[in-house]
Amino acid sequence: MKRKLATIIFIFTLLSTYTQGQESKWSLGIQAGRTQLSGYTRISYEQIPEFEAQGMGGVNIQVYGRFNFYKRVSLFAIGGINNLVSGMRFQGQRGNNFGTSGVTPQFFVGLDYEIPFGNSGFGIISKLAFGITGSNAWEKNRERYQMDENGFPIIGYSTIRDEITGNVEDRSIYIRDVEVFASEYQFIHHIRPELSIYKKYNRHQFSVSAVFALAPDRDFYTESYYHLEFKGGRHTANHHFGGHYTALLFGYEFRLGGKKR
Repeated sequence: MKRKLATIIFIFTLLSTYTQGQESKWSLGIQAGRTQLSGYTRISYEQIPEFEAQGMGGVNIQVYGRFNFYKRVSLFAIGGINNLVSGMRFQGQRGNNFGTSGVTPQFFVGLDYEIPFGNSGFGIISKLAFGITGSNAWEKNRERYQMDENGFPIIGYSTIRDEITGNVEDRSIYIRDVEVFASEYQFIHHIRPELSIYKKYNRHQFSVSAVFALAPDRDFYTESYYHLEFKGGRHTANHHFGGHYTALLFGYEFRLGGKKR
């Protein structure tokens, strides 16, 4: 990771030296918003309806530098923090699972292409970045939890009383046996397309960005429920998170010295 960061700094130093004496092509910015981890529910024996893998919202903050080296094309580098939070959903209710939360570092480099809408100050920027995001689950390697007869109630915790018979139906899901597994890698590789809509005011630029980050080569986190109890019956489930995420980010950018572009 330190070697990659040193390479990024070296590239930007060369570009800065090359542009001395010319109009500034540099800008600095910050983006902040929320990340939504993508979950996948695998087919398993006697599944419980609507019990699904569900990514949760996590903070995403990053600072970046951009260098406009050819017409509307720029090179950028990003550093910041991200929080990949896995969870579950049942009957409309959502909840966290066994502790895949906590901010981790992220580093990206990439190219962008700007399309202005005439002289209105509005426009769009399409970006493609490559980089790494820290895993907050890598230490959870083959941890297994086997509970007693009371189990451990998770989301969907409720009871319903029949108005005629007075019988009470327990609609809780109880965990009897579950194994969690996470990749041993501390960082996840990501390919990250991004589309931004911006508005410029002189050297100031405000933007809203939609991000999709694809993790092509590593799994992030898996929960294998070998024994779930629901309404007196035995069930299983398998929730998988590959590391893919979406994000909505709000940004501010300031173009440094020199003439306005």
